[in-house]
Amino acid sequence: MDKVLRTKDLEHTVLEYHKNYIISTVKEDVVVGHVEVNSYIKVCTEFYKDTNFVYISLRKNNYNVNPVIYPELVNDIQGLRGIGIVCPQASKISTAKFESSFVDFPFEIFTALEDAVEWARELTKT
Repeated sequence: MDKVLRTKDLEHTVLEYHKNYIISTVKEDVVVGHVEVNSYIKVCTEFYKDTNFVYISLRKNNYNVNPVIYPELVNDIQGLRGIGIVCPQASKISTAKFESSFVDFPFEIFTALEDAVEWARELTKT
C-alpha cells in the first residue's frame, strides 16, 4: 500500500488520503446520506483538485448507506474514476451488490483492501 499523505477524522468517517485513492472507514452506526456525501465532495475536491482518484470504502464497522447518494457522489466529484467497496466479512457483500445497482460507474467489491488498492492504481494510470 502507498504512503498515507494525510488523515482526516470527520464526524462520520476517518479518511486516509493516498496519491490516487482515498480510503474511508465509516464509523459505527452511521447512516451515510446527503449530508455525509456533501462532506465527501468537499474534502475530495479540495485534496484531489486536478488528480484522478478512486474512493475506497473499507467496511469494518456496521453502518448503513442510502444508495441514492451514489449518483450525487459520482456526478459531483471531478476526477473520481471509481468506487471500491472492501467487505472483509462475507455478510456485507450482498448489501454492497445491492448498492452497486444504483450507479452506472466503475464500482467493484473486494474482500481484501490490497485488491482494491491495485484496482485503484489501474483505474488511475495515466
